[in-house]
Amino acid sequence: MLTLKDAETGHNYEVIKIHGSGAMKRRQRRFATYLRTVGQKQAVPLDYLARAADVSRRRVEKDVNLMLEKGLWGDEAYIDMGSGMLFKSQAAATAYFDAAHRAKAEQDQPAQTAPAPAGYAAILAQIRELNDRIADEAISAKLDRMEQVSGRIFKLIEEDEAKRDAAGTFLNYYLPTTLKLLENYASFEEAGVSGENLSQAKAKIEKTMDSIVAGFEHQLDELYRTDAMDIDSDIRVMETMLRRDTASVADDFGLNGSSAVQQRDE
Repeated sequence: MLTLKDAETGHNYEVIKIHGSGAMKRRQRRFATYLRTVGQKQAVPLDYLARAADVSRRRVEKDVNLMLEKGLWGDEAYIDMGSGMLFKSQAAATAYFDAAHRAKAEQDQPAQTAPAPAGYAAILAQIRELNDRIADEAISAKLDRMEQVSGRIFKLIEEDEAKRDAAGTFLNYYLPTTLKLLENYASFEEAGVSGENLSQAKAKIEKTMDSIVAGFEHQLDELYRTDAMDIDSDIRVMETMLRRDTASVADDFGLNGSSAVQQRDE
């Protein structure tokens, strides 16, 4: 066996030391590349190894099968031909496929869509209904502010459809998530139970409400950004025109210094 050290990770890898033809020596170099590339990873695509060694996928399969026979990745390592993966253990394979399944499920899940304008009134009514159900005065006051800010956001979107895209994250995530939290809070209060779990959950929601209201206010301010930029641009143009026109009037009526001097000289 030949021990190689990875300069980046510091890990030592043992490879089969082969004496003989050039083909055998090239195989030894490929083995060393595979070992360095896999390193401490528990699951590696065979295509990844092929790119690392600059060889075909078929060559990698043959090489890796030989390395598995030699036990270079332990007794549990194997190739899953269906996925084209090298797994160091069954546990690694299970973790890989579970993660892939979750990712696919999230990808297939239909994306939330922003509520239609007709639904804005219903959302405000939902906020008001939750406010009526929640007895805590501090939370109720924050809900009053949240309803007010939400109403102004909806009004801006209805007046200018372009602002709907700018409020996409607010409409698709922050708003429905906040309503879900408040629905839970109202249910906790109505449960009439003072257990530790419920108390901790309520406390977390209460602590978050200040940030939620601030986030709603920030979204409203962001929707005014374009208007503010337009106003700033209009003011700069007007100031430029005023300076130009004022200078023109001064020249016409001899109000600037050079004209006055010229008149005295004449």
